[in-house]
Amino acid sequence: MRLKLFPKIALVLVSLATIPVIIVGWQTYSLNKEHIETSVLELHTNLSGSLAERISRYLESQGAKVNGMIDASRLQGIVSRELLRSFLISNPDFISVAYTSPSGKELLKETRDTYPGEKALFERSSNPSFERYLDQAAQGFAESLYSYGFLLAKNEPRLTIVLPFDQNSPGRGAFFAVVSMTDFWNKIAAEGAGLGGGGREALVVDENGIVIAHSQNPQMALSRVSLKDNPLVSEALKKRSAGSREYKDAQGREIIGSYSSVDVTGWAALIQQPKLDAYAAIYATRKTAMRIILISIGIAIITALLFARTLARPVFAIIDGAKKVARGEFDHNVQVNSRDEISDLAKTFNEMVQE
Repeated sequence: MRLKLFPKIALVLVSLATIPVIIVGWQTYSLNKEHIETSVLELHTNLSGSLAERISRYLESQGAKVNGMIDASRLQGIVSRELLRSFLISNPDFISVAYTSPSGKELLKETRDTYPGEKALFERSSNPSFERYLDQAAQGFAESLYSYGFLLAKNEPRLTIVLPFDQNSPGRGAFFAVVSMTDFWNKIAAEGAGLGGGGREALVVDENGIVIAHSQNPQMALSRVSLKDNPLVSEALKKRSAGSREYKDAQGREIIGSYSSVDVTGWAALIQQPKLDAYAAIYATRKTAMRIILISIGIAIITALLFARTLARPVFAIIDGAKKVARGEFDHNVQVNSRDEISDLAKTFNEMVQE
């Protein structure tokens, strides 16, 4: 099948007009997609790192308060009830503080009056944070002997702190402090819920993968839900550093998330978000790019067709004139109004006919 002149010209012009538009449009979309993906992952990593750092600062600041009290007791040469009571008055977040035997039995204790059920002296040797403290003492962790833990009592998040009376002599007993984390946790939850919307969640898990704070679903913390099998949580607890990854949740949704380790406890701070929400800008960019490409192609096709018609019309006029001359119509003149080589060809054809 022979392709005629006009379709040939139209095809060439349309190709020349549309192919560059498609290439440039697709490259622009790809570059934007890569940039947005990188930016989203960086944002998540920065958010999880910031959350982990803030938790670490909070834990260290509470530990520093207990250390200050221990220094004061060593200067006095005795652990007194007045010192413990004064400490509670100065630090309203603390629920109780107790001096314990090396094995964890509370010997002297002060408890805030709003917690009357916790004024008794307890045996703390089975408390997870005290167990870690004893393990560290057995391994000879001099100058860095401390332990932080998390517990949930009466739906109240609490921090437990264990520090020795003397870092170089754990046998002289330890201090066991309980801190209410309600205000701090509420701030974390409120800030986490406002980290940009779009289903983004901030959560904290302990060293065993149990949720201890969740910005979108606090009930998960109250119910002590375990996420140790969650790919993001599992990787965070295994690497104990910072990172990010994508995975599918139990509902089959694609999730992107990042994590950072809370060094002093082994906890992990995580930020996660459905991929559809996180990359919404990419999908919007793709739609916009496709719309622009289609509009550009439409304009290019129309322009190319009009231009092809302009080029082909004089040629068709000469062909039509040649056919008439062939039929004996020697008085026929080809009319071409262009000022190019086609016009010269038409004039030459007319002169040839007249001769």
